[in-house]
Amino acid sequence: MKKTSLTELHDLIGKSGVGSGDTVIVHADLRRFGLIENNARDLVAMLLSIVGDTGTIITPSFTFSFPDIFDLKNS
Repeated sequence: MKKTSLTELHDLIGKSGVGSGDTVIVHADLRRFGLIENNARDLVAMLLSIVGDTGTIITPSFTFSFPDIFDLKNS
């Protein structure tokens, strides 16, 4: 299985131009990175260190097991 270091990810994100104060949407299947050095919690810490105290990280939170029609009163 592929292994990805946090340094590798940090460098890739840096090359993309993301920096302090930015707002970033992270929508990724972490399995595509293979085994991430340490764990996903360290990945989040690394992202927070890049955007800093004035930046924002946004991640979608949903499940594919929610196929029913949305009902404001009952959902």
